[in-house]
Amino acid sequence: MAARLSIARGPRACEEALLGRLVELGEASRRDTGLLARPVRVLVPSSSLRLHLCDRIVRAGVGAPRAMLGVTVQPLLALAGEILERSGEVVRGGDARIELLALRFARREASLREAYGAFEDGFGAALASVRDLLDAGFEADFSEALQERLDDTPLTREERRRAKALVRVAAEVAGQSLPGGMEEMTIGGRSALLAAARRAFLADPERALPTRMLLVHGFADATGRALDLLEALSRNLPTEVFVDHPPDSLGGDAADPASRFVEPIEARLLGGSGEREELPPAEPPSPATFFLATSPTAEALEIARRIRGLLDDGERPEEIGVVLRASDVYLLPLRRAFDELAIPFSTLGLAGLADAAGRRLLALAALLTELEEVGVERWLDALGQEAASALPLLFEVRLQLRAQSITRFGALVPREKKTSPAEGIHGLALATKNALDELPPSASLSAYLEAFTHLRRDALGWSPESEAEERVRGVERALREGLADASLERDEFLHFCAGALRSAAPARVGGAGAGVQVLDTTESRGRTFAHLFVAGCNRGAFPRPVQEDLAFPDEVRMPLTELLPDLPIKARARLEDRYLFATLLAASPAVTLSWRTADEDGKAQVVSPFIERLLGDRATESVPRAPGPHSTEPSPACASTLRGTRQRATIACLEDGRPALAHALPAIFSSSGMDAREAASLSEVRIALVRAFEAGPRSPQLLAPWLGFLGPPSEDLALPNLRAAPDEAPHVTTIEAVARCAWQAMIRKVLDLEEEPDPLAELPSLNPRELGSVVHMVLQGIDEPAVGPEGLPLEEVIERTPAPTPWPPPATLERLLLKASGKVLGARLERFPLLERIFAAGARPFLETAAAIRELERGDGALGAEVSGMARTETPEGDALRVRFRADRVERIAGRLVLTDYKTGSLPDSGQRPRSLLPKGTMLQGMAYALASVDIGDPGEGRYLYLKGDPEDPATRQAFDTADDAFAGETAAFANALQAIQGSLEGGVMFPRLLDAKKTGQPGGCKHCEARAACLTDDSTARRTLLAWVEEAGLGGEDGERLRELFALSGRTIAKKPRKGSKGGKKS
Repeated sequence: MAARLSIARGPRACEEALLGRLVELGEASRRDTGLLARPVRVLVPSSSLRLHLCDRIVRAGVGAPRAMLGVTVQPLLALAGEILERSGEVVRGGDARIELLALRFARREASLREAYGAFEDGFGAALASVRDLLDAGFEADFSEALQERLDDTPLTREERRRAKALVRVAAEVAGQSLPGGMEEMTIGGRSALLAAARRAFLADPERALPTRMLLVHGFADATGRALDLLEALSRNLPTEVFVDHPPDSLGGDAADPASRFVEPIEARLLGGSGEREELPPAEPPSPATFFLATSPTAEALEIARRIRGLLDDGERPEEIGVVLRASDVYLLPLRRAFDELAIPFSTLGLAGLADAAGRRLLALAALLTELEEVGVERWLDALGQEAASALPLLFEVRLQLRAQSITRFGALVPREKKTSPAEGIHGLALATKNALDELPPSASLSAYLEAFTHLRRDALGWSPESEAEERVRGVERALREGLADASLERDEFLHFCAGALRSAAPARVGGAGAGVQVLDTTESRGRTFAHLFVAGCNRGAFPRPVQEDLAFPDEVRMPLTELLPDLPIKARARLEDRYLFATLLAASPAVTLSWRTADEDGKAQVVSPFIERLLGDRATESVPRAPGPHSTEPSPACASTLRGTRQRATIACLEDGRPALAHALPAIFSSSGMDAREAASLSEVRIALVRAFEAGPRSPQLLAPWLGFLGPPSEDLALPNLRAAPDEAPHVTTIEAVARCAWQAMIRKVLDLEEEPDPLAELPSLNPRELGSVVHMVLQGIDEPAVGPEGLPLEEVIERTPAPTPWPPPATLERLLLKASGKVLGARLERFPLLERIFAAGARPFLETAAAIRELERGDGALGAEVSGMARTETPEGDALRVRFRADRVERIAGRLVLTDYKTGSLPDSGQRPRSLLPKGTMLQGMAYALASVDIGDPGEGRYLYLKGDPEDPATRQAFDTADDAFAGETAAFANALQAIQGSLEGGVMFPRLLDAKKTGQPGGCKHCEARAACLTDDSTARRTLLAWVEEAGLGGEDGERLRELFALSGRTIAKKPRKGSKGGKKS
């Protein structure tokens, strides 16, 4: 029995001929209802074409509904499944089992191990070549002949070895012999399913597939196995094949030269005796229209605007198609544009976009693939809600990890039990690593899935009710269906599980079939539309570049086609693209082609050569340009300007400024699902920010928050308070930081923020602050055996008898150095192990100075290390102001109490020594020590000990001595500084110190400030604004007065009104 081949000019002509044939067959069944027992089958290549044809058939039969009875529309795989079901055969397994076999056999081949074994998923390239061979109809018996043919190819010796190894792997897979003691079974997968269906059909065609007429529609190409089944069907059933030879895209009745692309499928189905008929041409398509856009977003908006106009004119959404060649580029902007203009749509054959649950699945897949080498950000993304709730805000965790240069998940896993602010995250990391380690070296799939559940639920904290967990259950079902309960190696399970997770991550975008049809070029085959838009007609996308198979290139494949004629040749992709383009032009009477001149990053893009051929002598400059997303110009296709809420609001703000923004913001927030009250409140805040940003240096009368006017402390803004109860008093170093720069203190001390480091730019170095921490830890470790643990109160330790603290021997000192260095370095020690000894060597000179000073002073002994205490002073109104502190060492020297703060910086010059800086509020700690000794009835001295100087130089010891005549003046300076600082804290006046004491330029410390990235230090307008507030008395009321008082601490006295209740007096 020979098939009949009906050749039509374009998809519309093909569809019209098919529907006409169905009407004829329907009329026959009306006359003889017995024919309905044997259905008419329409065989199509895709599910989307099946849905489309069903819609067309129903509409064609509206006038005579009985004419369409007894018609079945099936994709090829569904028809193969019916054949096997009717024949009583079952094909177990799937493509995963073929992949498993191919991986195992490929690893046995030395040449493939050498070429691909060292790469992540390196055997994936070999697997693709094996799949091409199997799909082309390769059988195990072909192996020897193909290997002989490879000897005649112009390949190098190594290339020939690899090609022959791939053939042997394909032969072993095709032979279905399973290694590792696995039971014999039929190997599933697409190619095996089609081959089994062909065998079952040929064994008993009538039983396998009772059919009155087989109509094949929409096929232009197929794999060898698919062609084998189609050929068997066409030889044994009454068959008519509708083949599309689209008209030449330049016009005329002749077929486009690219129609030769379908010659292989014609030859296979027609055979030597089939009937071939050229159908009369359908109505010629109208010339395509064009437009270009500046970006994918602008292109998507223009397509949406035109479709919205068509829908408003009464067009059915399902009659409109949008074909995307680069769906990864266009799907997101197209979805946004369609949502903005309320356009219903469905995406068919497209991968979709990863939503929140999908992103968690992708992060889990990355963890399974990279294990301890996975990025710490990806691991955090993989945590479930239960685990994440055990941590502080995740964005704060991310900032902290970046600040510590921790980029690998493995660096978080503690090597020993330790306590730190990040103990919670270290515990989660350890639980994750332990769960990964519990995956056995080899086990059944069921055992692996049980361990996988433990990883998700117990280590990563996934909730059983979460959307991500629901998708993983689908992943597990797919793995069980594809691999049964096969015995697997650990890396095999991780490979298949990670791949299944990545496949399950994308969520469907749009509906399930209704609305505007958004398709890729493959799903659009055979489809017809009333209006068709083809987006992304750019070089590199349409036509796409040919991706050569490096493992099995065309120069290897070509000689093998004599034995495997259906082996795919990658270079045919060029002809396929031209054929697809020609069919799209004929798929609708109204086709619009568009392209972008640049991508979203502004990189120039080139128009497709297919478009250039259509334009002919016309230059692309003559093509209408779509308006940009924020343009007020109308669309070149319609006079009306259709825009969504956000776009209209953006344009209005660009044109009318802040007044338009005040009306637009509530609508924008409400369109995102926000409650009306919340939208109005947030809009007010945003408008206030804009108003402050646009204001001049003297207006408004309140400075903006980023210039430090935060408002009084509240539940949302907890600033230090010197009037607080003793147990809540701020630390003296925090108060010093406010005096140096209140803005920096707020960023670093209050909000605890750090600048995000650049891991690519940062190199390990001796950080002075960290080096100082090592020195402090070692000195504390030397004293601790004699004086006990840190943190004891000053009142308690002064009652002790001074204890000698002998300097330790070199070996003990070295252990203390290495322990302190390791603690300070933390996770970095794993990446840079030598830093531990480098830090130890850097700290040693400071310790030698400390030892020499102790030897020179010959004190009575130590009383405590890291001792806590409190200093107190009073305001003119009699209110107490308190600061807490920790003294590095408390001792007695010649019977007097001495509290010491170690300094590892250089000895400052006379203008920067503690006595000079005390009135400025930037060195208060030594004075706080001295005042605390007075308060507890044991007057002594508080001092700074500079360990970088000469131990015999008296300047290395900078002391505030309660016995000095200057102590009363120093006490007043201390009190005045605390009063000015407390005033700024009470008003929330935390301004950035953008001016030096002379108000002539930027302070020197700004260049290396840790808060520089969050400061306006380089903004000259902000500097002028601050200068105006500093120089003009009375500006800003009480808050302005607080600003000027705090600024005066830097050394310049500013004329001002006395504050209410203040006794005035000269400030120190």
